[in-house]
Amino acid sequence: MKTLRPHNILVGDEVINDFGYIKVKVAEPNVWKFKHRLVWEQAHGEIPQGSVVCFKDGNKTNCELDNLILLTKGERAVINKYFGNYKGELTLTGIALGKLKSIVSKKQSK
Repeated sequence: MKTLRPHNILVGDEVINDFGYIKVKVAEPNVWKFKHRLVWEQAHGEIPQGSVVCFKDGNKTNCELDNLILLTKGERAVINKYFGNYKGELTLTGIALGKLKSIVSKKQSK
């Protein structure tokens, strides 16, 4: 799905894409990055391979550093499958339960 944007967007400008994520134009002619990833990388460096940055409160437009959490793709998959319907204040609970379930699954498979 293509997001319609004016032709005069400058480096540093932000848009919200069709999925609700904020994207920032970082270079010309048309280089964009997700704002939550930029915020994380500015504070912690490059995001490791196999990891994702997620929102603790579930709000994709809240890109404050204290609202971001780094998860493995496996942890994120477990959270989405079992606890993805946790919203608002319960999002942190879903994240903690997902991480715990992921750890238990790894221990059981050994």
